[in-house]
Amino acid sequence: MKEGGNVHLVRHRHRLGGCEGQLSVEEERLIYSTDHASDNRVWMLREIESLGSSYPYHLRMTTYRETFIFDLKSSLDPNVYDSLWKKIYRLERSGVRGERRCDPNCPMK
Repeated sequence: MKEGGNVHLVRHRHRLGGCEGQLSVEEERLIYSTDHASDNRVWMLREIESLGSSYPYHLRMTTYRETFIFDLKSSLDPNVYDSLWKKIYRLERSGVRGERRCDPNCPMK
């Protein structure tokens, strides 16, 4: 992923309707900026539970609290998506995001 990130014009889907904004992909976070003040978000990658894309103009991102679905105005570079995906799932496996880890005396080894 390039330093300084990538910015994409997107439509955030709501149950009824949606709002337009920008999704910035940075080294350690995703930022969604919109005129719809209640929908502005900054997510650290370690807060993201899952990330998916069924095609290059779609992105679904889930945290412990919410799921955001974006329709992208231009396709997401596969290299950017792959890099983001690897970071999110590598963090999950390493226990950084709050996975329970046993101490050395834990009987569940």
